[in-house]
Amino acid sequence: MLADFLPEIEGSALAGHLVAAERTAADEDEFIEVEKWTLDGRILTAGVIQQDTDLPVMVVVAPEQPGPQL
Repeated sequence: MLADFLPEIEGSALAGHLVAAERTAADEDEFIEVEKWTLDGRILTAGVIQQDTDLPVMVVVAPEQPGPQL
């Protein structure tokens, strides 16, 4: 399902600015499928989630600010 949306992201005007980012253990727990990139100090996450087994899956694309390094 995510593979259907990735060409839109990777073929967008921002594609030349995206740098692949590592997935975390939290990402693997939260998403069925996930891809991450960095963009100007922010993280762009695209993933497939299912909040409950009775609900359909959703593709989510969201920018986020990285948290402070501990």
